Amino acid sequence: MKWSVALLAILFVVIACSQQSDTFSFATVERGVSLPADHAAHPDFQTEWWYYTGHLRAADGRRFGFQLTWFRNALTTEQLAESKFKAKTVYFAHFTVTDKDGKTFRFAERISRGGNYDNAGADSRVLRTWIGDWVLEGLGSMFYMSARGDSMGLSLVGTPRKPAVLHGTNGYSQKGDQPTNASMYYSLPRIAVAGVLTLDSVPIDVEGEAWMDHEFGTSHLDSGQVGWDWFSLQLANNEEIMVYGLRDRTGAYHPRASGAYILSNGTRVPLAMKDYRIEVLEQWKSPKSAATYPAKWRITIPSQSFEAVVTPYIPDQELRTDNTVRVTYWEGAVSVAAKRNGAAVQGEGYVELTGYAKPLQF
Repeated sequence: MKWSVALLAILFVVIACSQQSDTFSFATVERGVSLPADHAAHPDFQTEWWYYTGHLRAADGRRFGFQLTWFRNALTTEQLAESKFKAKTVYFAHFTVTDKDGKTFRFAERISRGGNYDNAGADSRVLRTWIGDWVLEGLGSMFYMSARGDSMGLSLVGTPRKPAVLHGTNGYSQKGDQPTNASMYYSLPRIAVAGVLTLDSVPIDVEGEAWMDHEFGTSHLDSGQVGWDWFSLQLANNEEIMVYGLRDRTGAYHPRASGAYILSNGTRVPLAMKDYRIEVLEQWKSPKSAATYPAKWRITIPSQSFEAVVTPYIPDQELRTDNTVRVTYWEGAVSVAAKRNGAAVQGEGYVELTGYAKPLQF
């Protein structure tokens, strides 16, 4: 769930384009999501991202979390740029590694314009998006992803263990009061991954599980929404949860927020905002941005007899994207201690928090 970060990228780079097109497509129920075709890019929509988070384990037992996300922001729908020096699309990517045992957090970012260069792009026919050597590519039913920063690198092959989940109505996910304030949104909630994590030039063989979100759309969030709290949880009983809240200026959640409880057989149980509760238990103040973030939560879903305490592996998993979109947000690996139908179940997940360092304005 990256609307806040991706939309601010448009504001950051819009001066590079001489005119803004008003002919982008909007998300609709009728359009729906069709796979595998919709794994590819959608240049008729203005904003799009492919988001992967996951949990990795080395042979010696060391544990890591990662986030790797590619963004595409179009500034015009013209198929050919008048000049190869004029940005028509901006591509950027964020990459993080959390060392759960070493209690460290690393972050790298990339940004590039589109046009007639080959250093960044997103294919509308097949799953392939790249910024230099940061690559996401489909391999039949599998995925390959690779990125590297100054002190870290990651190359993984992923195989979905469960079918895709279409959120909202057939993938149409409404985010505000207006029907056009929406995205096309689906997830692959459990992906087996294996590959190599490199830290300080030392390669480490790893394997684990990941979560993927793919969203594309055009419109902004509602004007009164200033931030976003998003949770993806993977439980040891082969169930998953996705819930989020869109915060207004008072800190209250907009009623259009929603989620899903995914059963072990892949069945999606849709959740409206009224069906779950997100309660903040602790907070953490960033010494770098001075932002105060929630740092522990209780999530309850009464209809599923589910209650969980969600705790960050380390408090400081804040991203300050000074070299790309200049947005500060928190995105981190978390542990899950839950009860489902009265039985204890453990899990892991990722949480994204935006609008705490500075309210988002659209």
